Amino acid sequence: QATAEKEITGRSDVYSLGSVLYEMLAGDPPHTGSSAQQIIMKIITEPAQAVTQFRKTVPSNVAEAVAKSLEKLPADRFDSAKAFAEALANPAFTAGASATGAAGGQGHASRGVSTRIFVTTAAVAVIALAVAGWGWLRAPAAEGVTRFNVELATAQFENLLVGQYIVEHLFTIAPDGSSIVFIDSTADGVELRRKRRGENTTEPMAGTSGGHAPIFSPDGEWIAFFMEGGRLRKVPVGGGGAITLATDGNRSYFSAAWLDDGTIIYANANGGLSRVSADGGASEVVATTDDMRNQDVSSLWPLPRGRGVLITNCPGNCASNPSIAAYDFAADSLITLVTDAIGAWYAPGGTLLYTLAAGGLFAVDFDLKTLKITSGPVSVIPDVSPSEFTLSASGTVLYLVGETSARATDLVWVSRDGTARPFDTSWQADFNYPAISPDGRSVAVSVADESTQLWVRRADGSRQKLSRTGSVNWRPSWSADGRRIGFTSYSADNNTRDIYEVSADGSSPPRLVLDTEADIWEVELSRDGRWMVWRTDMLSRTGSELFARRLEGDTSVVPIAVGDGNRQQAALSPDASRIAFVSDESGRLEVYIASFPDMTGRRLVSQGGASEPRWAANGRELFFKSRSSLMVVDVPPGSAIAPSVPRVLFSVTGYRGAQNRQQYDVSPDGSRFLMIKQNLANAAPRLVY
Repeated sequence: QATAEKEITGRSDVYSLGSVLYEMLAGDPPHTGSSAQQIIMKIITEPAQAVTQFRKTVPSNVAEAVAKSLEKLPADRFDSAKAFAEALANPAFTAGASATGAAGGQGHASRGVSTRIFVTTAAVAVIALAVAGWGWLRAPAAEGVTRFNVELATAQFENLLVGQYIVEHLFTIAPDGSSIVFIDSTADGVELRRKRRGENTTEPMAGTSGGHAPIFSPDGEWIAFFMEGGRLRKVPVGGGGAITLATDGNRSYFSAAWLDDGTIIYANANGGLSRVSADGGASEVVATTDDMRNQDVSSLWPLPRGRGVLITNCPGNCASNPSIAAYDFAADSLITLVTDAIGAWYAPGGTLLYTLAAGGLFAVDFDLKTLKITSGPVSVIPDVSPSEFTLSASGTVLYLVGETSARATDLVWVSRDGTARPFDTSWQADFNYPAISPDGRSVAVSVADESTQLWVRRADGSRQKLSRTGSVNWRPSWSADGRRIGFTSYSADNNTRDIYEVSADGSSPPRLVLDTEADIWEVELSRDGRWMVWRTDMLSRTGSELFARRLEGDTSVVPIAVGDGNRQQAALSPDASRIAFVSDESGRLEVYIASFPDMTGRRLVSQGGASEPRWAANGRELFFKSRSSLMVVDVPPGSAIAPSVPRVLFSVTGYRGAQNRQQYDVSPDGSRFLMIKQNLANAAPRLVY
């Protein structure tokens, strides 16, 4: 190929396979050099040294077979991979024997061994080409695989799991593999940090406070990242003044790909793709197909020569039926590639890498012309966390590994002084959105397994699944009498998110309560039994909005908080005279209180960022999370809303948090809180570089 040979046969693949095997045995490729040109010249002019010069214990037949596979003239190599495999398994093989002769004699007795060797060698060939790099057209790496621990922000690790508001990748690697940039926690939130290869320390990147989802520019000189609210920015790799490139990025799915032509493709606020120049300027929509507009794009990866991008569709924050697809720029078309997968990457040479939703990295052959997979999958790294993998142009990879038991959590009671005790020691699962019944005796909670289902745990310790398999069911809210539970449900069959209710005793199946044109993501039933409040996304095409309606009498829809921006996490006071909610109108998420349903007298309650408001049963206290603490404000009765200065109750570090719906609830007497304790220590997540 380097000499522009017109006829390329399977003997070229034999050479490639032999080169991989040579490096496996010797530790270096058969030809090395300080530049690609020097290596190519050696490939053309110099024979490879015998592998036994580096590993004396290599059996002679294996060494002879490797040498034959690396012959300069294709006619002198094995005529097939099968013949190569048989030679490796035949102790009597010599390079002077024909490929057919090598299969004789003991070859039949060792047919099973031969097959196993071939399958293993072929699999390792895919691994080496896809993960270790694209072979010997580069100088050998100065360092091997290194592993180091990085203390990822708790909230960011949670983004790997189901049910989080921001879906993103956590790190990126320089094109030459010389450094990585990742998200780290700070006292005030998160920031981007940089680690250079060979150094044990990391350094914060100036201008990236609050930054998410970093990506390197193709030349390695810049980092693009997202800020809360979907703002796309870039900063020099050494840190400094950040430049805003776009303000219409998706507010929940932070994903972008920096192309070689100097433009950046990103997921926009309308659920499609937009393009903006990395030098600044107006952005333009590049994906107009209806299929593309219905995607929740959680990751993007560029394909060579501006062909298109690989995308991940992650409905419901990756809670159900994620898939990867190829988007063709020229045809404005979307081609689904793999289902139940999160994250896809293209490696030069025609290899598509992807991670399954259940974890693990896989590789398949991929045709750039047709944008289709042309082979079956090969397992590459079994314990890679979903979507948490990336690779550089130089062939260096970076990925996060952790046990799947990281998703196991515990429900715990936490008193106002922070003392915690177990809720039910016999029940451990991936819990989300606990809701306590009005009498305090039962708990409804979402449990994520292969799908997300609604469960109830009763006072007698019995547990029952209330929702139907095949859909995502979560974010429960109890009716005033405690006999019914409202929840949101996502159906993959028709791609809708609606409100359902189910009998708390399981005596009847779920029934549809509300179906609107817009997706419904959360529901709140008032404790006085008169109102239902819900949040929709994408109705205004710019964020999320709150609506309400009475449960009896006039049931017309009442807009509560609509327009540009995000309004979410509605919490009605016990008498439904006031509503607490979260809005990003100030530029960051904060908690507000207003009269309900007229929304007058609105007051800002928090400062410095907050989420997850919850009322005490007496209606005179409001709780919420701010940074790493659970806060409380007094809200006296009366016509005027006059909340007190927030006070800290206890640290919420180690407890599950989310920005899309409350991840805790308050007991009827207000003395304790039902929270979700994370078992991140069991996961021992680590970055492998």
